[in-house]
Amino acid sequence: MSLSSKSFLGLPVLAVAVAVALVLVGCVPQPTPATSDAATPTATSSPTPAAAALPTPTLPVTCADVLTDQAASDILQTPVQLTVDEAGIRGIDTIADRQAGLLTCVWGGESKTDNGWDDTIDLDVLPNAAADYDAGVWKVDDGATPYTVGDLSECLCSPVDANGQSVCAANLLLDGYWAHAYTQTSFTDGRTLASAEASMATLLDSLAATITAAGAPNTAWSRPGDAIAGTFCADPGASTGVIRDAFATPDLAAPVADESSTGPQTAAQAAEGRSGETRCAWSTAQAGYVENDRTGSVYLQIVPGGAWAFPSLLATPPAVSYMLSALTPVTVPGGYPAIAACNDANECYAMLSVGGSLLGIGGDGQPLEAFATSVGAVADAVLAAG
Repeated sequence: MSLSSKSFLGLPVLAVAVAVALVLVGCVPQPTPATSDAATPTATSSPTPAAAALPTPTLPVTCADVLTDQAASDILQTPVQLTVDEAGIRGIDTIADRQAGLLTCVWGGESKTDNGWDDTIDLDVLPNAAADYDAGVWKVDDGATPYTVGDLSECLCSPVDANGQSVCAANLLLDGYWAHAYTQTSFTDGRTLASAEASMATLLDSLAATITAAGAPNTAWSRPGDAIAGTFCADPGASTGVIRDAFATPDLAAPVADESSTGPQTAAQAAEGRSGETRCAWSTAQAGYVENDRTGSVYLQIVPGGAWAFPSLLATPPAVSYMLSALTPVTVPGGYPAIAACNDANECYAMLSVGGSLLGIGGDGQPLEAFATSVGAVADAVLAAG
């Protein structure tokens, strides 16, 4: 398991820079089990009486139940507070995560770099995940040190630099739940490698106690039978033709394959795979970017059945990128409910409800009105593809 590839995907640039620059070491050394086959438990599941009306995390706890702000601050040795709870939506991926029953919690400090907090605890808990844990954690050697709590657990911390910066990751498998935690500190006085390791042990112990005491899982959510499955990206030739026409970019290259196809390296990636989320992207053959020229790149995300989230998105649009302002309602040909935003460089992003599913579309080189027209054409094609 590579800490950089598994733990840092989609997280602040600062975290990646710290992780790459430092040599990572294990925390709280414990004996290593003899074989993975003997140590890997079987996934557990409980029957559910009926599907939930809206997706909820399977683990029946709130983020505040997992860690108080004070406990999170003690782990990082710097003040943080709960900034994303079990009801929070940060973007289209978190909607897919919710559909798979993932619990996501974030505790953050006062300062941010790009889209993430400089001091943070990011936690994901996925149900029925023994096989995912085995593939994404147990069978990948990144130097993490096994810990003693749960069915399987481990942690890995970077040495703390002169400014008190450090990053750690921890994984726990217990009762079929895979808990993955990532922590980062920035300019923290008094933090040492030993204290960082001890903090991760405390976090793992706390997570194990929370899962053990949680009780019966929440009922699972089922995708509506009439929601489109999001097969648009499955035909590269047809989809590329649609995108070229919609965005008036004849030099667009064929789409890149689904970004999640490399396998579940984190609990969140495994959740997105379960949800059926599809991603594809196109870029122009032309090198560089010319402002106000209708060239650049286009990327598409489809969450089958994800239209349930659109009312929440409309009420409280997420900050999908630090480079864009909050998404606002926009008129899209075809009458699809949509929110979108563009920045001064004509980099745009839209989220819209199509056929009971949710689309995210990003593109370069267009002002908002033209982008909305392009989005409508793509939505028509996605709906037709089913």
